[in-house]
Amino acid sequence: MQSGLDYIRSCQHDDGGFAEIGRDTNPGTSWFAVMAIVAAGEDPHNWRVNGTSAIDYWRSAPDATNPEGTAELGKMVTLVTAAGENPRAFNNHDYVAELKARMKADGQFGDFVYTTYWGIFGLVSAGEDVSLPVAWLKKQQNEDGGYGWVPGAESDSDDTAAVIMALVAAGEPADTPAVARAIEYLGAHQMNDGSFNYGGTSSSNAASAAWVIQAIAATGEDPSSWSKNGNDPVTTLVNFQQPDGSFLWTTYTADNPCGMTARAIPALLGKPYPILPGQAAPDLQGPGRSAIAAPGATAVPQTTVLAAGSVTWRPVTVTDDYGEDVRLDTMPVRIVSLAPANTEILFALGLGDRVVGVTDYCNYPVEATTKPKVGGYSTVNIERVVAAHPDLVIAAFGNTEEVVNRLRDLGLTVITLSPDSVEGTLHDIRLIGKAT
Repeated sequence: MQSGLDYIRSCQHDDGGFAEIGRDTNPGTSWFAVMAIVAAGEDPHNWRVNGTSAIDYWRSAPDATNPEGTAELGKMVTLVTAAGENPRAFNNHDYVAELKARMKADGQFGDFVYTTYWGIFGLVSAGEDVSLPVAWLKKQQNEDGGYGWVPGAESDSDDTAAVIMALVAAGEPADTPAVARAIEYLGAHQMNDGSFNYGGTSSSNAASAAWVIQAIAATGEDPSSWSKNGNDPVTTLVNFQQPDGSFLWTTYTADNPCGMTARAIPALLGKPYPILPGQAAPDLQGPGRSAIAAPGATAVPQTTVLAAGSVTWRPVTVTDDYGEDVRLDTMPVRIVSLAPANTEILFALGLGDRVVGVTDYCNYPVEATTKPKVGGYSTVNIERVVAAHPDLVIAAFGNTEEVVNRLRDLGLTVITLSPDSVEGTLHDIRLIGKAT
């Protein structure tokens, strides 16, 4: 844990705030950093760079002192309280009154589910009544027991976990129907590696794992007892940590490591939101839960495609948009597309019958929606890609260099596209036509 805190300290700038290497400080990363500091039992006032503390940032940075969004205002109240300050008299603001003014007559904060649970976190930390927003939040539960980011949206692990924490923080018992059903939703969506993803068939990631671990801990269960295939979310989250103390986002991808590390620390300490000074971790009881098979955890179904022997093929070498020379000795008949634009090109070229895998976001043409899913755009599920047995993978810039390199290391043939103009798109259409 200390190495993680040390890494977060390396992200602190002269203004007291936090940011990724090479970026300016911002309230988002700085908020999670302060939560990690407080969760670890340390005082953010003592985290200083040239005499300027982590809390001084929240007194001086314009984008921090004047939160415009409802969720950001809820975070501000939570942060000020976590720092041991008075949110009713901080920066000459009464942030509690400002937050309460954002609540609608029915209890909703802002226009979304996520703005409402952040509002609840803020009011709970300030000791305010939250019965009205809690009642509204309960009504937004989907039939599957989960919650989406907006009323009626497809359920996802992150928002469901956050709602669980908000309800429990508001005083709802862990066995109340709304909480119990939400916990069951998470159990049903635990992945084969014991961790969690945001939704769909995307790969598991540290942020989702952290949210869920905190939610499980909030209900009094031991997250490490949520075992699936011998794996649990705590162990998988720990495995995301790197030698420098930072945490990866996915197994092969580093994304906002300062923020990701700050998310992981409270989770591994068993501290759910809202985090308060001196907050003790819940008394955890392990139920020996046996995870329900996740809908997206099965192997990618095999698809019958064109037999290569029916067409004369001559070996061809193409150069992709990143200058990689890719040789195809046989005609590709099992193609996986990792971006919506790539999928459109493949179908436009009449290659739809050869496509054996697409991302969750490949929804055009409509025929693409029937293809097996291999994860998200930036959260490619490498295991699903491999399980599709592709002889060609069409990748894109947003899949990240780490994922593309890993696919190549596994022996897969990968062409990466990154058109930056209409002419670039036409070039890529010709490139795929030549490669197939």
